[in-house]
Amino acid sequence: FVGRLQGFQFFPDTQAEGIHGKAARNAAAHVLSRELGMRARRVIAAKSDAFKLTRRGQILWRDDEIARLEAGDDPLKPTVVVSADEHLSASDKEKVRERLVAWIAEIVGERLKPLVEIAAAKDIAGLARGIAFRLSENFGALRREAVAEEMRALDQPARAQLRNYGVRFGAFNIYFPVLLKPASAELALVLWALKSGAAHGLDSAALPDPPRPGLTSLVADKAVPEVFYRITGFHVCGPRAVRIDMLERLADKIRPLVAWRADPANPGQPPKGATGDGGFRAIPEMMSILGCSAGELGNVLQALGFRLDRVRIEPTVEQPAVNAENNVAAAEQTDVLASEADGAVPASEALGTPPVADTGTPAGEPSVTALDPSPADQPPPEVKWDEIWRPRRHGGQSQAPRRGKPVRHKPAEDRAQQPKFARNSRPPERREHRRQGPPQRREDRPRNLVQSASPPAKGGINPDSPFAALHSLKLALEKPSQD
Repeated sequence: FVGRLQGFQFFPDTQAEGIHGKAARNAAAHVLSRELGMRARRVIAAKSDAFKLTRRGQILWRDDEIARLEAGDDPLKPTVVVSADEHLSASDKEKVRERLVAWIAEIVGERLKPLVEIAAAKDIAGLARGIAFRLSENFGALRREAVAEEMRALDQPARAQLRNYGVRFGAFNIYFPVLLKPASAELALVLWALKSGAAHGLDSAALPDPPRPGLTSLVADKAVPEVFYRITGFHVCGPRAVRIDMLERLADKIRPLVAWRADPANPGQPPKGATGDGGFRAIPEMMSILGCSAGELGNVLQALGFRLDRVRIEPTVEQPAVNAENNVAAAEQTDVLASEADGAVPASEALGTPPVADTGTPAGEPSVTALDPSPADQPPPEVKWDEIWRPRRHGGQSQAPRRGKPVRHKPAEDRAQQPKFARNSRPPERREHRRQGPPQRREDRPRNLVQSASPPAKGGINPDSPFAALHSLKLALEKPSQD
């Protein structure tokens, strides 16, 4: 045993020392040259499925590393470095490198085809070309808020050009749906780590584990940068990372609920979760899309810019049902008791019921009856809340419309015409009024006289007072006596 051969590298046995070990290594060198040459020819003729690319950027052949990738000028065209020692000839090494470069270009063109096509497109210009470059630079996933200004200026023909290459303009992201497949996302992560991993504090040789295939959302690791999840096809929403296409499905679910309004001319059943005033309630279908609980969905909605309005649901008090027959009987008994009080027949005879037997209760003592428990002994009703989500308004704080009244906003020109006063200040006319004349002392100011006694009489009797009526009656009585 003189050593071990892995790929195109020979690792000699360190225990073989002395003249015998040196002779063995010299003999092995002639054999290694022929063996590595044969391996190089087999690698050159191998099919594409004979190679594997690891997350660390290693290229394997028969589970042995034969090359590794390094960052190049173009993120989609990494540099291939063959892992071989001096026993492999330079010509064979170059042929192996060319074969591996062709294989890398093949898998990049297969798994990241939209990026390759849009980078080489000749019919895209202007703002659309800039967005296409940003998409290629970010491996097919771009936050919409990052290019908000460009999107406002992008016209529909330019958007149509990008759509022809598979670009989708979502509510929160601009992305290629086909690049969300596990194979495409894994290759994009390897190439991104080679180019930009070190700038975000990540080592390409020790990358974090990406999200497992099939997950629609997962808890985001705070130690992992946001761009790591975006390259793998996930959008970080607060404490949770949601797959981009699932996030757009959630937006498609919310959009009609926010836009729905009741139509008096065509009444119908509102969509499930719609409130009719620009808000919506979280429904189980939304949680099913993300595969999370109601609380986790709330965190996602809050991170996306929605605000929560909690409205207390007042408990409804159920009135006891009153039997109509009991009401009629009670009315008849009242009439009979009234007639008995007027001297008519006794109530027991009129109602046709025998008189009530003596219960043994002394006269004057109240009878004891079963009473309902007092309301204070009953447990208080459980407080329930109606949680309504509303989108935030752009350009300022959101304002909820008043109940039954729409929010009215004054035009800008009306607001500009209104005078603006500082805090605790008076209008100009009041300030000018205060400037006129010297200030008065406290003793010079007019004082309001306060009278504690009744006001003096003005002469005569008020004709509207009762004393006037008594006076006129007195005069009428005194006139006959004088006659």
